[in-house]
Amino acid sequence: MSGLLVVSATRIYREGLRDSLAALDEFNPIFTARTRQDVWRCLRANNIEVVLVDIASDEVVLMLKMISASHPDVLALVLGLEVEREEVMEYASAGIAGYLLKDGSLEDLVEAIRLVRRGELLCSPSVAGSLLNEVCRLSAKPAVRHRTDELTLRELELARLINEGLSNKEIAAELNISIATTKSHVHHILEKLGVSRRADIRRWVSGR
Repeated sequence: MSGLLVVSATRIYREGLRDSLAALDEFNPIFTARTRQDVWRCLRANNIEVVLVDIASDEVVLMLKMISASHPDVLALVLGLEVEREEVMEYASAGIAGYLLKDGSLEDLVEAIRLVRRGELLCSPSVAGSLLNEVCRLSAKPAVRHRTDELTLRELELARLINEGLSNKEIAAELNISIATTKSHVHHILEKLGVSRRADIRRWVSGR
């Protein structure tokens, strides 16, 4: 049976949300995760259909991109967004399936989960217009094939460390691998992203 995963750095928030949803007897089983590492362990060990990510989670955009790249069938729903075009666009580009605004209720969340499970998204007209304009803008650009869905978990971890400004030597020490292996991973990341510089990797990670 597929389940839900609630991700938040705040224990009372993630456990309270888990218990509230579990009481409805519609979304069980429900798991919780505090860190990015907890998320990967849970996704590997369980059949997760929807991930609910608190906007205040650490490295939330990178986490969403990693979920999208490594588990493309998992639906990510972010919680606590402001009604700001730029913020919604940032998370949309990270591969989310839906969102809940900061003033959303539990009833709103339940409906949002149902919608993303059906492949739909409840979206305000202004945000829908912004998303449509962005799609049109991107479609007007020359097509470039990026194989971001082929990045391995190790490559995603290296991308995060590159974004933090670590050198190949520092990355090798952090991950306990050789410098030659590190360079090989970096080469593969550049190739799959269709870019040529480490700065481009940092831009991809940061969502710019």
